[in-house]
Amino acid sequence: MNEVPADRALNLTLEAALVGSAGGYLRNAVRIAGTTCLVCTTTVNAGDTYCHACARHRSAGRRQLTADHVAMLTYAIEGTQSHWLMRGYKAASPIGITEHRNVVALLCIISLDLHRNCVERMSGRRVTHWATVPSLPAKAGEHPLHALLAPGMALPDAPLTAATQVTAPRDFRADHFRTGIQLPRGSHVLVIDDTWTSGGHAQSAALTLRRAGATTVSVMALARYFKPGYGSNAAFIKTHLDKDYDPLWCPWTSGICPD
Repeated sequence: MNEVPADRALNLTLEAALVGSAGGYLRNAVRIAGTTCLVCTTTVNAGDTYCHACARHRSAGRRQLTADHVAMLTYAIEGTQSHWLMRGYKAASPIGITEHRNVVALLCIISLDLHRNCVERMSGRRVTHWATVPSLPAKAGEHPLHALLAPGMALPDAPLTAATQVTAPRDFRADHFRTGIQLPRGSHVLVIDDTWTSGGHAQSAALTLRRAGATTVSVMALARYFKPGYGSNAAFIKTHLDKDYDPLWCPWTSGICPD
């Protein structure tokens, strides 16, 4: 019988730990044409391709300024454990914060291990840098997601700094972030965001990195904020979000990993 390689055996153990601790309340984000936004996976009006926010980001010739690819791992469903997870991992000292941090770290590490090469195949470029999206307006200290992931990231960082004065933080704007580096030609930056609400933060980060020289920008959001009481969301949850989280489900394609 063939032995499982040591690194794969470790990853299988981590995947089992994630599913065992959080798979029962986490749900894979899904893209269904005419039902969910093909960028951010929230529900749309019947037959629409994009939600209102993503349609605005792509309008008036701005499509080329937004991220080339967007992955959505899960939903942060308001009022449920998935929502508390994404809030609790960055809280100062609540009971259970260690568990929240462990789940968020596992969610990100496993997704990178299984699916980073998926976006590399889709874009034709290896990921060369990584970044996280700071809070808006700027807050003192390192962002909790960056602090959580930085020790294990082997790629160079493309650090982003948030503006201190912001009038419309959810808008898609070039002045929301800045970076002190110039990226080399051919760079592919993977931006990791914790919770996508309207997408303005992540897309503004993508714009800043493009202006810093990035050829390709991909965004991996850990969770899409989702309100069950809005529109048809409750019916969508009942119909489409009835299975436990599966780490093998590709967040870039919402299904099978690309060849």
